[in-house]
Amino acid sequence: MQIINTWQSLPFSKFLEIIHLEKTDCELTDAINLIAILADKDVKEIGNIPKFKFEPLVANADFLLETPDTSTSTVFWPLKTLDTLTMDNFIEFETMKKDYNHYPALLSMMSGIKVDVILKMSTIDVLNGFFLLQKVSTKYIQHSARSLLWRVTKQRLKDKFRFWQKK
Repeated sequence: MQIINTWQSLPFSKFLEIIHLEKTDCELTDAINLIAILADKDVKEIGNIPKFKFEPLVANADFLLETPDTSTSTVFWPLKTLDTLTMDNFIEFETMKKDYNHYPALLSMMSGIKVDVILKMSTIDVLNGFFLLQKVSTKYIQHSARSLLWRVTKQRLKDKFRFWQKK
C-alpha cells in the first residue's frame, strides 16, 4: 500500500485533515487515523492491516516530525500587492492569516488561483505562498506606517510654518 511520505507529496487538503485530527487516549488509534488520511483509505481498512505491514506505513509518516522546507517549492505565486486591496480586504487578511484553514482563501484572493486548485497543491507550495504573502504584508504595514508618519509630520510642519507666518 502506498502512502504520502513527503511534505512535497502531501496535498494541502490532507494537511488540513491531519491538523484537525482529534487526539485520542490510544496512540494506535491516532496512528491508524493518520495512516488512513495519508493512504486515502477508510479507517476500518487500515485497522485490518496486519501489524507487519502497518509498521512500515507508520515509519513512512515520520516526515511529519520534520519542519517542511519551503525553499523546495516549485510554484511561482503571482501575488497582488496589498495596496490594491480595500481596507475591508486588508482587515480580513489580517484576521484570517492566523488560521491554516484560511490559507487557501487568502492565497486565492491574493493570487487569483482558485481555492480548489490550491487545496490540491503540495503543502510545501502552499506554505511557501503564505510565507511570501506574510512578507508582502509586513512590508506593506511598514510602508503604510512610514507613509502615515511622514504625512502627519509634514502636516505639523505646515501648521507650524503657518503659525510662524502669522506672527
